[in-house]
This record gives sequence, C-alpha cells and structure tokens, in this order.
Amino acid sequence: MDLDAYLASEHQRGRWRGSALVRRAGETLLEASYGLADRGTTRPNTPETLFQIASVSKQFAAAAILLFQERGALSVHEPLSRWLPECPEAWRRITVHHLLTHTSGIGHWRDFPGLSLYQPIARDALLGVFQQFPLKFAPGGGWSYSSPAYVLVAHIVEQVTGEQYADFVRRAIFEPLGMAESGVGDHAPHRERRALGYAGEKPLPSFDLDTVSIGAGDIWCTARDLARWDAALMTPGRLLAAESLRAMFTPHADAGDAFGELSGARYG
Repeated sequence: MDLDAYLASEHQRGRWRGSALVRRAGETLLEASYGLADRGTTRPNTPETLFQIASVSKQFAAAAILLFQERGALSVHEPLSRWLPECPEAWRRITVHHLLTHTSGIGHWRDFPGLSLYQPIARDALLGVFQQFPLKFAPGGGWSYSSPAYVLVAHIVEQVTGEQYADFVRRAIFEPLGMAESGVGDHAPHRERRALGYAGEKPLPSFDLDTVSIGAGDIWCTARDLARWDAALMTPGRLLAAESLRAMFTPHADAGDAFGELSGARYG
C-alpha cells in the first residue's frame, strides 16, 4: 500500500486527520491533506492549514538558546539564577542545560495543582507558582518531562534579547528560514486557517499560548514550514552551526520508561 492510500484509509477509519508532507533528497514524494480542519464549518485541511504543534515547539526555544551560545551571550552551563536572581535556594544549582534536557527537577503541569492552563497569567505570577513547589529531585539527579522548564527558557530568551519571545522567534528563526506561514502564541496570524483540536466530536480549548505555554507549546506551523525547519536542522550553517546541531542531537539524558513503548529513549 502506498503512503497516500494508507493515510486515506486511516482517515476513513477515524484514526487521523491532518496534512502530510514527505520529502527525500529534496524530492517531494507526498503532499496531501485529509479530513476537516473545522467540523463546525466543514472547512477542510489543506497544505495551508496551520496546526498547533504542541511540544514540538520546544525545539525552537532550544534553538534560540543555542543561537545565543554561538554569539557568546550565554552558556548552557550557566545557572538559571543569572536570569532569575530571586529564585529559591533549591533552584540555584539548576543550569540552562538542565532546563533544556528535563533534568532540572522542576515538575510538569500536573505537579502544580490549581494552575489553570487555559487562562492568561502574568509572568511573575506564573513563575511564583512554579517556585512554590519542591523540586522532584536535585538538579541533574534524574529525568522528568517539564513544560514549565521551557517556560523558563522563554523567560531567558526575553531577558537576553529585551524583546517578546514571539517576536524573537519570528525575527531570528522563522524569517531566515522562510517559514512565512508560521506563528507564535494566541495572536499568531492566519487564524482563519487554523485547525481546531477535538476530543471525539467536541472541540478542545487550547492552553493559553502567550503566557502559560510560552516556549513550551506555543507554535503554529503548516506541514511545509515544518519541512523547512527539518531541513534547517539537517544543514549546518542554515540556522545553527554544526557544533550546536551536534549538541541538539546528542543523547543527554535517559528518559527511562517515560515514553511507554519507547522505553529506554534518550533526550537531546
């Protein structure tokens, strides 16, 4: 069965909908879309449909940090306290590297009861919530997936640049790579082309992407723009130097059984 027939069959079975783009050696083997972007209006998915890429967004935050390291603005081995001087004493051993590799000990969303993921919150208030709860382990002493750690990465980006995280990503990453269709946050462009999320037949609300999920799950992309991003990660000098790309793809931490059937996976 060819890939288009397989994806069409999976869509007919209700197992998936979306856009697919497959390239090999610069040649496009498949570009196709399946199903509806908005069931309420019966608007179909197309190659121009924007999808919220959730935690794949973290790659862009990591790339921003590596760009700064290349420019000498910071080192991933510097302590978080350089950028968050009022942090708790237990956080003072946390480095930027720990944040990027999920080895900081900072919890995930479920570890912060009472925090709404759907309502905007001031940055200082959000950081205050994170700091109210103990670390899951000493920095570097384990692995535990943490979107809040990437919120802190976005905070560092803003501290380094003096501009909004979304503005930096657009200027320093999207524009050089020709990712003209992509956007960052709740106020990203092309709202009329966004795919809506569903649980069964019901539309799902999105996390607040400008505050709660900044740096962690805030990017919208088309399949074409994701292909541009993938190509940049395969090409030293396109965005990041070879040394930075090696750092990105080096297995830094053992994720244990956190990914179920991918037990033994390691994190870059």
